[in-house]
Amino acid sequence: MNQQHGNPRVRVLHASPGAPVMDVYVDGSPTFPFISFGQISEYTELPAGVHTVQLFPAGIMGEGIPLVAMDIGFGAGMDYTVAAAGRPEDMALMVVVDSSDFPGPERARVRLLHASPDAPALDLVIPRRTVLAQNVSFEQVSPWQDTLAGMTNLEVRRSGSEDALVTIPNYTMAGDTLYTFAALGLIEGAPGFMIMPLAETVTMRLPSW
Repeated sequence: MNQQHGNPRVRVLHASPGAPVMDVYVDGSPTFPFISFGQISEYTELPAGVHTVQLFPAGIMGEGIPLVAMDIGFGAGMDYTVAAAGRPEDMALMVVVDSSDFPGPERARVRLLHASPDAPALDLVIPRRTVLAQNVSFEQVSPWQDTLAGMTNLEVRRSGSEDALVTIPNYTMAGDTLYTFAALGLIEGAPGFMIMPLAETVTMRLPSW
């Protein structure tokens, strides 16, 4: 359910393998403190418009040169994920629009966010049934795709092959829910490659006013 008015909501995902715990500053204020790898913050409302987002190692009070910085425009009534992606030496910010209508009580809406710097292009599939996301490269997110709600097996594969990098057995997707499956970590090295499911229900999207 998109909100066409009100402040945008923003959350931050730490998807940079090898990067330290980070404080995320927005316009000079520590808005998202102590975000560690594989952690996502809660949504926080910000005024609509352009904001300066800076990431610093946690605890240094936003002093010195940030690990990465970017001016980002957030539209009124929209939801966003800002993901810190890439290795520490070439970290970049992915700005992903989360806003979507909800698919109804019998269906879930799914996409794949690729934030693994050494992974190939990826597919997200329900084996022998449905391709939910196809040929998603690093720092890309697939379009939303609807599927029937219920329990199913999921695989994240090398694109165009049946080589499953991760299998998620017996995963239950609820109706009227948005699912972002975030590919994190490294194929070669630590932290290892993983899939982080992020679910959002209609209730979570209700306005706070």
